[in-house]
Amino acid sequence: MSASIHLTNEQQETLTRLAAQSGKPWQEVLGKALASFDEQTKTTNGAPPETVQAALVRLGLLGCVTDAPPDLSTNLAYMEGFGAHGG
Repeated sequence: MSASIHLTNEQQETLTRLAAQSGKPWQEVLGKALASFDEQTKTTNGAPPETVQAALVRLGLLGCVTDAPPDLSTNLAYMEGFGAHGG
C-alpha cells in the first residue's frame, strides 16, 4: 500500500536532521518513530501514566508495615521535634 503524507517544513527539517544524525534513511527514522509511538500507545492505552501511589498499591507495598500505628502523626512522641529548626 502506498500513501502520501504531508509534513510541515518544521517536521521535514526534524526528520532530515534526525536521519543525518543517525546516518539512517529518513524512511527508517520515520518507521522507528511510528513503531515507538505505537508501542507507547499500546502500553498506556491512552491512559495517563501510573502514579507512584498506584504502583505501590498494585505491588502491595503501600500499607505493608506491621506493628506500627496506622498514622505516626497520631502519636505525639513520633512528632517531637518535627519542623524544628536545628543547628
